[in-house]
Amino acid sequence: MRPPPARWALPLLAMLAWSGTALAQGLSGTVRSAEEGPMGGVLVNARAAGSTITVTVVTDAEGRFAFPAGRLPAGPTELSVRAAGWDLAGPEKVELTAAPVTAALILNPATEPAMQLSNAEWIASLPGGDADNHFLQNCTNCHTLKQPLFSDHDAKEFVEVQLRMASYAQASSLLRPQVLLQDRVANQSAAAQAARRKVFERQAAYLAQHNLWQKEGFDFRLTPFPRPSGRATRMVVTEYDLPETTRQPHDVIVTADGMVWYNSFTEQVLGRLDPKTGETREWMVPTLKPDSPKGSLALRADRDGNLWMGLSYQGGVARFDPRTETFRMYPLPARLNRDSTQTTEV
Repeated sequence: MRPPPARWALPLLAMLAWSGTALAQGLSGTVRSAEEGPMGGVLVNARAAGSTITVTVVTDAEGRFAFPAGRLPAGPTELSVRAAGWDLAGPEKVELTAAPVTAALILNPATEPAMQLSNAEWIASLPGGDADNHFLQNCTNCHTLKQPLFSDHDAKEFVEVQLRMASYAQASSLLRPQVLLQDRVANQSAAAQAARRKVFERQAAYLAQHNLWQKEGFDFRLTPFPRPSGRATRMVVTEYDLPETTRQPHDVIVTADGMVWYNSFTEQVLGRLDPKTGETREWMVPTLKPDSPKGSLALRADRDGNLWMGLSYQGGVARFDPRTETFRMYPLPARLNRDSTQTTEV
């Protein structure tokens, strides 16, 4: 199970042209704060009005940033930043033209710094050692640590929450929980299930001690990681929005024609993205087992250009021919196709 972010994007470190669009000569500038002066390692994002593409660069040690010439389209562009513990002083918009444009960005200490922490920063911030909070890494396979830590569950409620989550298929998200048809522990002994509950109780006690149950703020110090420096700042990242926030791309591949193909871990969806324009097109994958969890895992292309997908709990494999835009489905034989059967790889 994975969380739905505000948008799902596909990061590509590639120099791409904006097809059929006037290009800006360049955008550069500085990032500063009253507390630090010039700020290095700040991610600066640029997004043209109405676009589904975001381009990101990073400030150097002197707080300077520069987008490559011809990388952004001309026109109104919104700027945002990513630096844990800091907020942009206000909405920043620039008008990009054929002439170079500069922007001076000012950051203020974040009003809600906890909302900006990554999962790794939460684990580094929480009290106790690895033996106490190692289990939190398992939580992040499905959702961010904001879900349990910003909650007000007590220990008893957390046990029930864990039991409920354990009934979901891996192919679930916060927007699309999918219940398994067969319990994962249906074949376990009573002793094994009792031991499992003890683990849940221990984890529940830890979470209830450190979340917002019976308190309004966190009683431990938030410790963001150092911002990027040196070679880590010399990069350009291009992100592409997908059509729906429920999309969970598990595999992303680039075919010989330069098109980007993706599947959805939680849905019967196959999608194609044009990295030059950001345009997407999607096809619904036929369902083999309507009552079973939906979604696919592996996505591969064969030498003939066909796309193959492992359909997980759907119990089969799909082949898509991009030329005819048709699927051919290959369900498993009935003797192998149980409620717990998964076909993940192809």
